[in-house]
Amino acid sequence: MQELKLIQVPCLILCGDSDILTPPKYSQYFHTNIKDSKLHILQQAGHMVMLEKPQLVNQYIQEFIESL
Repeated sequence: MQELKLIQVPCLILCGDSDILTPPKYSQYFHTNIKDSKLHILQQAGHMVMLEKPQLVNQYIQEFIESL
């Protein structure tokens, strides 16, 4: 966790608001400590956001790639 500040590449962080395995507070911590990161917390989703909200996940990935 202390080495997150060493990450020097853009990062996309996706998390479900109902994720029990990796609660949103960890994603927020990653976002705060990774300089060039983008965070999206998906509503009404758990740990498997890519299966629960595939269209939204794809949209966020596409937007992230296009922003680079």
